[in-house]
Amino acid sequence: MLNLLDEQGRVVRVSETVVYSSDAYAEMVKIISDYIRDNGEISVANVRDALGTSRKYALALMDYLDHKRITRRVGDTRVLR
Repeated sequence: MLNLLDEQGRVVRVSETVVYSSDAYAEMVKIISDYIRDNGEISVANVRDALGTSRKYALALMDYLDHKRITRRVGDTRVLR
């Protein structure tokens, strides 16, 4: 079922164990992008705090955004590409 939802674009699988609805994913990308535009960079801890989640989920999301070339890792922070 999850594969079907992924194929339909209704969910975004950021890792083997972390999946978000498409709407939630889009909102998180907006929050992260806005934060980087305002501050120049974002750390995993900043993502965790901004999204009110755990480090596990914040890190999975940031690794996925790096993979999708939305962000780029620079040391311990990320910047927009």
